[in-house]
Amino acid sequence: MGAAVSLYPNDDIKLVGFTAAPRDPFLNDGSGILAGLSFENHWSKASIQSFYAYEIPNEGAGSKDGIHRAGLSVKADVEVGLVLDALYTYNYEADTKWDGLSLSIGADYSFIDGKLIVMAEYLYNGETSATAFDPEKNILGMTNRHYIYSGFTIKFNDFTNTTIALISSMKETSFVPFIIFNHDLFQGAVLTIMANLDKDVFNCSARLRLRF
Repeated sequence: MGAAVSLYPNDDIKLVGFTAAPRDPFLNDGSGILAGLSFENHWSKASIQSFYAYEIPNEGAGSKDGIHRAGLSVKADVEVGLVLDALYTYNYEADTKWDGLSLSIGADYSFIDGKLIVMAEYLYNGETSATAFDPEKNILGMTNRHYIYSGFTIKFNDFTNTTIALISSMKETSFVPFIIFNHDLFQGAVLTIMANLDKDVFNCSARLRLRF
């Protein structure tokens, strides 16, 4: 359950107040109420989005003191596409506060009328961040800390593309190659197949995402 109120001071700015509950959508008690604000400003070649949210204290899941979350996204198109995304989760119970940071800074450039896109990105995920290591979701073999993402995407048409990439760990001096295949089955339905090509931890998964 959730609600949002949007305000547009002008054509380029959007302010949103929102709330949602429960923390776990499969729970019936409504515990874990979250509320926050977001801000967007768009220009011809750049945009910025930010938000802040607070999750009320919850003994059963989350934190007994509450959880603060703040995010920032900056994008610019100046011949090269530039992007910065950051999400910080502040949990009173975490040992090291900066472990709550998720951060990515990257750039991309397209060739052949957008049919080939080359990308490079620095990734950081802290031990208590939103992208922290989860052994049940660890298809890419990523744990925590510093990574370099590099790869390219081939667009076959408006409905199908393939990404071949390499994730390099700066902490463990390891390399994980993988391939992702995306295909729009029909409007609102996207099939994604991802394969980790590392010979030691090879795995593959498929996901169907529906948009309404």
